[in-house]
Amino acid sequence: MKLVIITGATGGIGQAISVVLARDGYDLLLVGRNEVKLTTLRKELKKAFPARSFFTARVDLRSSEDIHILFKERDILFASLYGLVNNAGVASGGDIFTLSEKDWETDMCVNLKAPFLFCQHAVRIMREHKQKGSIINISSLAGIVGAKKPNYSSSKAGVIGLTKSVAQNVGSLGIRVNAVAPGAVDTDLIADWDEEKRKKISEKTVLGRIAKPKEIAEIVGFLMSEKSGFITGAVINASGGQHLG
Repeated sequence: MKLVIITGATGGIGQAISVVLARDGYDLLLVGRNEVKLTTLRKELKKAFPARSFFTARVDLRSSEDIHILFKERDILFASLYGLVNNAGVASGGDIFTLSEKDWETDMCVNLKAPFLFCQHAVRIMREHKQKGSIINISSLAGIVGAKKPNYSSSKAGVIGLTKSVAQNVGSLGIRVNAVAPGAVDTDLIADWDEEKRKKISEKTVLGRIAKPKEIAEIVGFLMSEKSGFITGAVINASGGQHLG
């Protein structure tokens, strides 16, 4: 058994990652805030991949206590932990003129502090059980080139720093740590974009379109697998060339 934790599992990218990793033979712990969506996702995955095991956990990533409690759960086979995908993310508030301190703290908690805590718990367990494996943190193009939301951009830049640091900490244990930095992806995060904005972003992207969630998920699948066995501390720019626009 190779257990992989996925945060934000019920979101657009999270669901796609769940399908790809289940297809590739991993058992999954699906983490999210909406228990109904988690249950539905688990049933759909079990129907499609009956040989795999699926666990669910309702966790508010704004709460450190919730995260610590999760890793005390005895019904989850953490001894088989092989991988972690820190996928959950939020983009609160506005620009520097309108951004509130609360929105700043929300993005920092969900986008950066929660991945740190999940990484810390995961590597402790993997070291204890002498498990090699792979951790993938979902950053953003905004963490590389910046964005108009300072909290989102700063938190995602922090994820890149976290990735490189943890990679150096745990490489000797056989644990690889990498990040994926998508540009625009067709999920609920951009659901409020009008056609004009979508067209503008597509035109700035070398490939001329917005990414599909499955395209990001396949990169995660590669980084989780032994095919990427000599890659660690890397940041995969998955923006379709948007950063060149």
